[in-house]
Order: sequence, then C-alpha cells, then structure tokens
Amino acid sequence: MVSSIKGVHELVELCKMHGITRVVVSPGSRNAPLSITLSNTNGIDTYVVVDERSAAFFALGISLALDQPVAVVCTSGSAALNYAPAVSEAYYQKIPLIVITADRPQEWINQADGQTIMQHEIYGKHILHSVTLPVIENNDSAWMYNRLINEAFLKANGNVKGPVHINVPFKEPLYNTVEAPAGKVRSIRVLKQKSILNAATRTLFEHVISDTDKALLLVGQGKSSEKMNKVLEVFTSFNQCVILSETTSNISCKGAITTIDRVIDGLTETEKKEFAPHVLITAGDAIVSKKVKAWLRSNRPFVHMHIGYEHNVVDTYSCLTDVVEANPVEIFEQGAAIAKNNARSTYAKMWAHRHEKIKSRQKEFMAGATWSDLKLFEILLKALPACNLHLGNSSPIRYVQLFDMNPHIHYYSNRGTSGIDGCSSTAAGFSVVSDKLNVLITGDISFY
Repeated sequence: MVSSIKGVHELVELCKMHGITRVVVSPGSRNAPLSITLSNTNGIDTYVVVDERSAAFFALGISLALDQPVAVVCTSGSAALNYAPAVSEAYYQKIPLIVITADRPQEWINQADGQTIMQHEIYGKHILHSVTLPVIENNDSAWMYNRLINEAFLKANGNVKGPVHINVPFKEPLYNTVEAPAGKVRSIRVLKQKSILNAATRTLFEHVISDTDKALLLVGQGKSSEKMNKVLEVFTSFNQCVILSETTSNISCKGAITTIDRVIDGLTETEKKEFAPHVLITAGDAIVSKKVKAWLRSNRPFVHMHIGYEHNVVDTYSCLTDVVEANPVEIFEQGAAIAKNNARSTYAKMWAHRHEKIKSRQKEFMAGATWSDLKLFEILLKALPACNLHLGNSSPIRYVQLFDMNPHIHYYSNRGTSGIDGCSSTAAGFSVVSDKLNVLITGDISFY
C-alpha cells in the first residue's frame, strides 16, 4: 500500500532507479504520504531521526561512507530550515544529499496557515539544483513532475556531485492509501565519457613541469586512493616536484609532505619567496591550512592549474590560470607518463631538508612538553589502531595536522563549511554503515 496522492509512488520509485536506497525521515504530518510510501517500498532502508538538523548530518555521514546519494525527508515549514547547515556542508564537500521537503499547497503560502513558509529555493546558493514539483492534474503536469525529479537526481550525482532540493506540495487528505500502481516509471540517465589528456594539459606536463625548477602539487581533502598514491609517487622522484597534502587529503605516498603548517611555519619572508613554486597544480577539496593560503596568495606562481570537477570557478589562492574538468587520478596518471625529471633543480631537496629539520625540532620539543592539548594529541594519535578518524572543528583538525599522517588511518572532517554543528552526527551516520572502527575526536562545544 502506498499514498493515494498522485506522484508519491513515482518519486519513491525514481529514488531507487537513481541509486538512492537509504532515506532518513524526520516524522511529521505533511510528509506522511512520503513516510507511508517509503515504509512500504522494498529496496529502500529507512532511518528515523526526529531532529531535522541532526537527521541531515546523519544522512551526510552515510553518503560519505558509501559514496552514494542519500535522501532526507521532512515535513513543511521551519523543519526544512533545519536542513540548511548540512546542505551547506554537502555543497562544499560535493556530497549527493537529496533533500525532499513536504510543503503546503502554493495558494496557502503567506496566508497565515500553520507551518507554511516560502520553501521554494529555500537553501539559496548552497544547493546544486532546486525544484518545486507541480500538483499532478493532467498529462502535462505529470510529464513535468517526472522530468523535474529526474533532472534533480542527475544534478546530484553528475560530474560535480552535491545536494539538490525537491520541494513537494501536498493537499489533504494526507493519510489515504491505495495499492501501488502497475507500470514502469520513466528514468533518465546520463552516459559519461572517460576524460582524456587535452593539448593544454599535455603541454603543462610535457614542457612546463619538465622545464620548471619549482613545481608544487597541492592536494586538498579527499578519500584514500591507492591509485592516486601510486601515481603521485612518480612525481616525488622528480627533482623539481614537491607534493604537499594534509591528513584529510588521505595521501600516503612516499615522499609527500603531509604537515603543511609545521613545515612552512617560521619561514622568513626571504625563505617564503625561495620556497614559492613557479607552477602550482591543485586537486581535491578544501585545504585546512590558513598559512599555505596566505603564503601562496603573497607569492603567486606563474601557472596555477586546478584539476577536478567544481560547482564554479574556485580561485582559493588568487592565481588560478587553468581549470581541467577531469578526474585528477586519470590526468596525473597520463601526465606522469610524459613528464620528465629536471636534473638541475634542487627544489625537492630543499623541501625535504626543511621537512626533516622541523620534524626533528618537533620531536625534541614534544619530548619535554608538559601536559597540554598538544601533548594529548601526540598520545592519542600514537595510541590509535587502524580506523576511520573523524575530526571535529576547529581545534582537533588543526592539532592533527601538526603530526605525521598514519597511512593505516583514514581521516574525515566536515571541512566543506568547517562548521561544528554536525560533527558528531556525521560520524554517527558514517559508523552505522561502516565495518571499521570509527573514532571521533571532538571539541567540547562541538560535542554539546
């Protein structure tokens, strides 16, 4: 049995057809048609989380762990506004969160009816795509209803993933049911072609990187990838190439420097210029380090190429010259095959010397350090076995960046927007669908 309201069964079936098999529901009256239909549909696992703000972060954690789209469903009115923090986090982390909000009939908006607010495009610019579905009254509205849902799902799981909003107005009665209708639901799909190394990118690797004395590869937040590690290790063998990453980059290839703040802190203005690259290649998502951002903005390279799929033009270091919309692993793999070592460069040696020097200083300092937050993190990180480590904002993530990365630990943090509000719920959602040990290190305010 499913809701008697036209289109509800179709919406739920399209969820399954687009790979959405997990839905987090916050109970309410206006979303009852969806709740009823979801609970009676095979192939969809439903989680009930009463608080909408926590529910959305819980869904975000599941999606992050499975790398699959996850839907959240709430009732109308202020309930929808409580999804906003997680929506913004999903936007900047490129997580396919499907936000489905029940709404009152459009004719009753701004007419002093209960739990009725302006829900169309309620999440502003922190959403990839936002639609308000029509009430199905004829063939045209039924076609539009189906098309809008398909478009929204395709946007969420496209080349650049992210959250989408489907707003569904419902008229009473809300609780009537019928047998699920027979017939096939129309699903629209997109076929994606594998990226190839274009002429401009080939020139970058074949000539620019091969001929420069200073090339820096800066990798931001991302998931652990054996293939990425293997490809990047080729570049660490080049005299002119240096790889900088952070714990949340999950890069563990030999030769990569994973402690940016520790290495560049204390550089004199003259040294900052000496260490500055001529060519900068970036990949991955957000970088935690404020120091590296300030350093590159003040010592701009001649070329900055960003590789990856983005919502818009991201010019973090104020020196962007090129964007390659492609899978970074594929581009680096092809680039490594044609790039050449620059025998005259000493750039990699200069960074390696600096890295070892600061690492030795830290070891000496920590040996005599008294009890403190810093000492606690040293003890914790040494004690942890292989696990998924979830880090709260903002102190925990910054302390962890000061210590060498453990290749047996996968690091996660809500660094898309860097908010503290959903750290615990995201970790909880992740742990529900993870077979590994999951550890959360969080600050007191984040925990509360």
